[in-house]
Amino acid sequence: MFLYNLVEYLDFKSWLVGFFLFLLLLDIIRNKNPSNFPPGPWPLPFVGNIFTELNFKTIDKLAEKYGDVFSLRWGSEKTVFISGHKMVKEALVTQLDSFADRPAVPLFHKVFKGLGK
Repeated sequence: MFLYNLVEYLDFKSWLVGFFLFLLLLDIIRNKNPSNFPPGPWPLPFVGNIFTELNFKTIDKLAEKYGDVFSLRWGSEKTVFISGHKMVKEALVTQLDSFADRPAVPLFHKVFKGLGK
């Protein structure tokens, strides 16, 4: 009875708004960062930080604001950036086993033809 009245009361726009809010809540829950994840700019829902340019000036500004280790999100993929000589040296020399393997991104593999892996 209640469900029938609810379906009768709501129109298409209400269902569309409700569905969008459900997807938004699902995106927020699914892409929540763990407590020890590096800080970064607030990502937009569904697309993340896709509009953030990846050039040296932007990365330097983000490193100044968030520290030498910061994160960005493109869609549902989270990326951690390491900046600064001291942090890069620690990551690539001291902590080599932790940073030895990177995930294979099919788009990068196709664009760069397997180079730079």
